[in-house]
Amino acid sequence: MTSEKLYEIGQCQLDERNYETAYDYFLEAAHMGHARAIKSLGILYLYGDGVSQNYEKAFKYLQKAFELSGRMWASYEVADCLLDIRGCEEGRIVYREYLDNLVAQDTRDAYIYKGEELLKGIVYPQNIDEAIKLYEKAIKRGDGFGAELLGQMYFDGKYIKQDYEKAFEYFQLCDVPRSYVKNYYMGVMYMKGIYVEKDITSAIEYFRSIVDDDDPWKTEDGYYNMAKDRLAEIITGEVKGNG
Repeated sequence: MTSEKLYEIGQCQLDERNYETAYDYFLEAAHMGHARAIKSLGILYLYGDGVSQNYEKAFKYLQKAFELSGRMWASYEVADCLLDIRGCEEGRIVYREYLDNLVAQDTRDAYIYKGEELLKGIVYPQNIDEAIKLYEKAIKRGDGFGAELLGQMYFDGKYIKQDYEKAFEYFQLCDVPRSYVKNYYMGVMYMKGIYVEKDITSAIEYFRSIVDDDDPWKTEDGYYNMAKDRLAEIITGEVKGNG
């Protein structure tokens, strides 16, 4: 029997709330490398359905599913589960140990994830200065998301003092392909002449790079709708504020 068929049977058992039987099918499919089955095992351990609740096992299975999917945070469903894991002390300990271990190994992505948690103040006590340092390390390791996040922070003045010059400088360092965040903020800066000379043509190009993107999921991104709104403002001549 194929891993996909085993997963489908497991899912049917799960729908019938036959958790222990579902677990057996998911486990067999997981041994064959089926990512969704591995994710399902993590969810079972997360909520204690058919197995003893175990946040450490839940996290390991969910993380493995991320790795197999090709993107660490690819699944919104799994991301929601991780929020549940972080919502209790045992889960925070597991998640904190995991991030600390990745940082100790100089894993590039870990600087971003730990920095975000330091800003939120849930997994760690809030430490904005340390978060900024981690984003800077990410930039040095070639991770453009660090520059994207710092650019946004300085533009919005969230957590730190607003500084459009620094925002512009960090956005210039951001080399993330199809970065809706960078392109949106750069569009706003050129649209309204914030730090740079006003240039409507450049603003339209930045907004269009988002609105005309061929990503089928672009409409799910909030920056897509904001870019559409800014283009409409340009067309009508109703340019507002700095946001």
